[in-house]
Amino acid sequence: MRVLMIGLDSTMGSKVAGQPGDSGERHLKYAQALRARFPDGHISAIVPAADGLTQNPIELSEGLTVYPIASRRITFAMHAYRLG
Repeated sequence: MRVLMIGLDSTMGSKVAGQPGDSGERHLKYAQALRARFPDGHISAIVPAADGLTQNPIELSEGLTVYPIASRRITFAMHAYRLG
């Protein structure tokens, strides 16, 4: 099962893998719960990019990948829709 999440927490994409913030920790738990039920489950989270962050995907764990998007808040939904 694959899950697509769109969020507004830019700190999730700015953390180094293995050191997520509060939102990142919560999403890691979601990914663990998903993989417990569906072993090949995966969560893709689209979030705004923090300043100075590249737009490369960041794999926080085996079942969670964050896709930061550099855009203004007003155009974020449109860019997230395109990427999704």
